[in-house]
Amino acid sequence: MLTVASEAGLSPGLMHHYFENKREMLTELLGTLVKRFSKGVAFRGSQGRVGLEGYLEAVLKLDEHSDRIAAKCWVALMGEALRDPDLLRQIRNHVDGEIDRIRTLTAGKLGAHESSALVAFVLGSLVLGALTTRKIDGFAEPSAKAFANMLIRKDLKTI
Repeated sequence: MLTVASEAGLSPGLMHHYFENKREMLTELLGTLVKRFSKGVAFRGSQGRVGLEGYLEAVLKLDEHSDRIAAKCWVALMGEALRDPDLLRQIRNHVDGEIDRIRTLTAGKLGAHESSALVAFVLGSLVLGALTTRKIDGFAEPSAKAFANMLIRKDLKTI
């Protein structure tokens, strides 16, 4: 937590005032990210981008509503979850919920395996975006839509 406090320009005492330990801080961060994510999906829906298309735009589209820092926080949380079983359980629950959400958004056109593949694409895109330069900006959202359409049409050709 000392590193976080230092990077944020806060005193370590202030961090300990609000968070008892690192796990509590990460759990709060996860909750905040999930709320922001849900608001993003709702916002896209309010703009007429509903269903799977609106979902993928909320998650991956780079525009004035994008939050690059939140994307990097997701990646950092996933890394932390590899060392923290409780945080891993929380993230797994969230991922399971997203798989179910995609199945619902597609009215069952995508089963659990196909929905999982789409969530894996989204998570992989977040990791790639967090680790690379802006050279690849904008690839994820249209690629995810194309991938989703292939999954729905069952148009995956064997290589």
